[in-house]
Amino acid sequence: MSTMKLSEVPKDVNYLVGDWDSDNSGNQTFICRKEDARYYLEEGYKLWMPEEVRIRIDVSWWVESACEDLGLHEGAYDSCDIDSLQDLVDEWCKKQTATTTYFTTDVQVVL
Repeated sequence: MSTMKLSEVPKDVNYLVGDWDSDNSGNQTFICRKEDARYYLEEGYKLWMPEEVRIRIDVSWWVESACEDLGLHEGAYDSCDIDSLQDLVDEWCKKQTATTTYFTTDVQVVL
């Protein structure tokens, strides 16, 4: 585990992950805005740098399943343009809101 001072948190990081548990097991986490971090740290909560995870859908299994379900010829999957379909779905994922989650990393934020 490493530490980072609150003043060193990059400007593009808007949220930190806090731990409600006294044993800091990570089972009861919460998200706090960076501007509220000082309060939580002064109250004794541990805060961690976040790992941001956004929605991601891998379309290759969709295509594979469709080819199998329809009983298409053996090389049908290899003939499909999976990359362009993935690009379309990736663009759709970028437009989704409220689908981002944050997990703790091994970098603890301190005052």
